[in-house]
Amino acid sequence: MTEKIHFYAPASHDYISPTLLWSVARMTINHDGAKWLETQWVGDRDFQGVALYTSVLDAAIAAEVLNQSDTHSEWKVYPLSDLNITEMMISMKARQKEEYNVMIVFGYSIDDFRNLEFYTDLYHSLQFPDSFPISEGLDPVNNKVILNFGTSNFEYMNDYWHEEFTSYCEYIEVVNAQPFDYIKEHAHHAVESAQVTRTPVAGSKSQFCVSTYSIEKQMWIVSSSAIHGTKPANNLH
Repeated sequence: MTEKIHFYAPASHDYISPTLLWSVARMTINHDGAKWLETQWVGDRDFQGVALYTSVLDAAIAAEVLNQSDTHSEWKVYPLSDLNITEMMISMKARQKEEYNVMIVFGYSIDDFRNLEFYTDLYHSLQFPDSFPISEGLDPVNNKVILNFGTSNFEYMNDYWHEEFTSYCEYIEVVNAQPFDYIKEHAHHAVESAQVTRTPVAGSKSQFCVSTYSIEKQMWIVSSSAIHGTKPANNLH
């Protein structure tokens, strides 16, 4: 009999999105012995949600950094399809929550000197918030939820990266298709080469530029500001 791990159901949950999405999570054991998948959340007091990465490389970078500062258990990258979102929603409904919040992460923020900003145990990410209503009568077997992500946030991501990529979303799908051992190797190189600060000097423009690691260029690259002036949810981890 397969051991039950709450909130974890490999390759069993569908979703609709312009790109694949990834979560950073770790296995946790409660005092009563129950095992569950603890997902990384980002946000602030006003809005918090599960961090969902558009790039498997950005997710692997986050896991690499978290594992450098946390020895509780290993943070790993999981496809969104491995998360039992239906069970998560049922658990939240029992705690009087009406919406399931996510943060769609598409890179990391930098200061005026192009240093990655380090807060708590991780680089400060940039993300768009999204919410899904928690319906009545959900069931992990017979009535699963299917998250349907709109295209607007992904179009804004393309805007941010318009000078670097013809289409960021198309580029990131190529990255997401690479073998994971290859991704982990480059995530390690990215963390080793990162210029990081705990005391960022950020002006009005730099804080809304996005940085990610380029495998092709073997270096961190920086976006322009969004051409339509849309700012991501610039919330601290």
